[in-house]
Amino acid sequence: MKFSERLHEKEKPIWEQKHAHPFVRGLGDGTLNREAFEFYMKQDYVYLIDYTKMFALGAAKARDLDTANWFSKLLHETLHFEMDLHRKYAERLGISNEELEATVLNGRGEVYSYTKIHAAPKDYADIAPYYIILVDLDEGLRITGRYTDQSVEIDQKVQIDTVNNNAYIFKPVEE
Repeated sequence: MKFSERLHEKEKPIWEQKHAHPFVRGLGDGTLNREAFEFYMKQDYVYLIDYTKMFALGAAKARDLDTANWFSKLLHETLHFEMDLHRKYAERLGISNEELEATVLNGRGEVYSYTKIHAAPKDYADIAPYYIILVDLDEGLRITGRYTDQSVEIDQKVQIDTVNNNAYIFKPVEE
């Protein structure tokens, strides 16, 4: 049995659970209500904007031309095909390009996972130790960011404080 087949077999319950999710089923069979689909389109567009930045950064930091070219192709395809598809769907829903691009995250969510960085890269050595956190946002997205408070816990409520060098900086939610 191939490695990919063994992996698929082992993760089959997770695969099935994700495909059975009501949102995914509704998206696939066309029964997802319009409001949920519009919300998805806007949030996914915000995600794609950040996704393109990752590809651009990959191209800029590539160690060779083949790798730079690979990232550049992914950037081009995302900007000119994937995002164009979103803009066309949005237009059919009556959502303008300006509205798509103005979509913002509320930035509130719960910590899903974290790791504490003690030995930081030189550009961040002056703020170490700090946390890199994975956050499940209220909007349904999971994103990473930096957390500079003294301690963090799983399920802790946090919110985006600032964005620095295209990185989200989180702080605890004050209730």
